[in-house]
Amino acid sequence: MDKALQSSKRRTFLGLSLIWIMACSSLAAQDAGYIREHYTKHEYQIPMRDGVKLFTSVYVPKDRMGKYPIILKRTPYSVAPYGIDDYLDAPRKQRKRFFQDGYIVVFQDVRGSYMSEGTFVNVRPYIEEKKSKQDIDETTDAYDTIDWLFGARTDSERRCQVLQGQRGVLERVDESRNLG
Repeated sequence: MDKALQSSKRRTFLGLSLIWIMACSSLAAQDAGYIREHYTKHEYQIPMRDGVKLFTSVYVPKDRMGKYPIILKRTPYSVAPYGIDDYLDAPRKQRKRFFQDGYIVVFQDVRGSYMSEGTFVNVRPYIEEKKSKQDIDETTDAYDTIDWLFGARTDSERRCQVLQGQRGVLERVDESRNLG
């Protein structure tokens, strides 16, 4: 293959790559714009029963037309971006759907990761019989967070679905269910 043909193919590839990057950036900007236009972002350090505080970002619909279910995503992989003026740029397909469907969308750094206090334990073992406030596990942190969210002024309809990042736990919670 001669050098002119190779150079032409290289320029074509680089040009198409640039177009692809620009298109993806444009879509990300549209997603960020949608979230910023339709949601208000809040950040909290939510206290757990043992006094440790977990960093939580809460996106609440601006329309206030009714009560909304909550999607709670707990993860050891960071809930960035941090800062109330920094919104998600390009949520993944599933997260994007939560925003489009009008959920209160909550992201939480699990105990000991990123902006949350405490000691990180990967998939903290479940304690069946909790005898004190120091007996904590993933279920107590999720319960305490949900209890706090239901008590906060989030316009929640008191239903919550929990997505656990480190082990794929999926759980639906409502106020009639005793998780204590």
